[in-house]
Amino acid sequence: MTNRVRVVREARGMSAAELARRAGISRSHLYLIEQGRTEPTVSVVLGLCRALGVSFDDLFGQHADDQRVVDVS
Repeated sequence: MTNRVRVVREARGMSAAELARRAGISRSHLYLIEQGRTEPTVSVVLGLCRALGVSFDDLFGQHADDQRVVDVS
């Protein structure tokens, strides 16, 4: 689950600092999420989804790790 945040972020060509800023969290919090060292709250997850331009299911759904990330921008 948390690795998916990093995968999508990198596929979007977004730095960790940019994603953290857009999601309204600190870079250190994002780092902990991406490393699987903390579980984000629902509000943080929604902020990450909004910042990445993906739905909750796209990021955390049952088969999210089986899908390729496609940049639609």
